[in-house]
Amino acid sequence: MEKLVSRLFRSFTLLALGLLMLGHAGVAGAQSMEGHKGPGKKAKKNVKIVASLYQAFADGDLDTIEAIIHPDVVWIESDGIPYGGTFVGRDAVFAGVFAKIAAEWDDFTANVDEFINAGNKVIVLGEDSGTFKATGKSMTAPAASIFTLNKKGQVVEFRQYIDTLAVVLATVP
Repeated sequence: MEKLVSRLFRSFTLLALGLLMLGHAGVAGAQSMEGHKGPGKKAKKNVKIVASLYQAFADGDLDTIEAIIHPDVVWIESDGIPYGGTFVGRDAVFAGVFAKIAAEWDDFTANVDEFINAGNKVIVLGEDSGTFKATGKSMTAPAASIFTLNKKGQVVEFRQYIDTLAVVLATVP
């Protein structure tokens, strides 16, 4: 299990979800929020936290991932995809989402185009891509993710919206 999770984090330039907006390097296509008027300092801090989560995925930094994702997180993946549904608790997310992605997809990445400040929420726009191992089919699917953070800067809710047809077509022989 730990090997699968480690593999996922290395390939998850995600969800680098790449969110390296505010001066962080390494996320292709990410745009800076500098100069944008937003809800203020706390919201900018939240964008940095979510960006650091994506960097932690890219780096395989499990300690940072565990520190940012609240133990009782509610993680909602779009229905209709292989790991769709609601997962409650960090352990359920690791087993029900991250491990499955690592096991079922090659070269899975989440490319971030934009981060949007929304107070205690950070909205991430981009696209996910990868090759489904069982079929050898590749996909690229537009995606939007909403991260809700608590006052301690931990993700307490994640909600994904993705082009489910693109994902499903890659999974069907």
